[in-house]
Amino acid sequence: MAGTIESRNVSGAENHESPSQGKRRSKTKISVPMTAMIDVTFLLLTYFLLTTVFRQEEGQLPGTLPKTGPGPIDLIVKEIPLHVRAVGDASQSVVYSLGGEHQMLRSPRELFESLRSRSGRADDNSNLLIVIQPDRAVRWRHVVEAINQAAGANLNATIRM
Repeated sequence: MAGTIESRNVSGAENHESPSQGKRRSKTKISVPMTAMIDVTFLLLTYFLLTTVFRQEEGQLPGTLPKTGPGPIDLIVKEIPLHVRAVGDASQSVVYSLGGEHQMLRSPRELFESLRSRSGRADDNSNLLIVIQPDRAVRWRHVVEAINQAAGANLNATIRM
């Protein structure tokens, strides 16, 4: 069946069309001249690169240094060292030593009571800083527990290794 196009109806019967009705048009290929487009792109890029003028002020932010004198930066912070030492072979328990005292605090509750008594004696708790100094063998959860006890006593805490 050369030269005819076969098609089926919905009913399934075949239709034969005459060769004059079913001529197919050949597809025309459209080609865009890429060389000219690339040339124009590079010419535009070169033009904008050569004609661009950068402002000298760009990238500079105005700023001033703080003036010297009494202010919140010059507050004296009193550091209280808190040593956390591991006890036992498996380092499962610790003892706390607060402020160089020889008294060993064995539980977080004892540590909290001692920190709360220190914060009660101080005039301004914002000037007190608990510096936690753990041994290398101390587990991290014990250091976190010391931070939590300091926060419970309304004191600031930091870790120094």
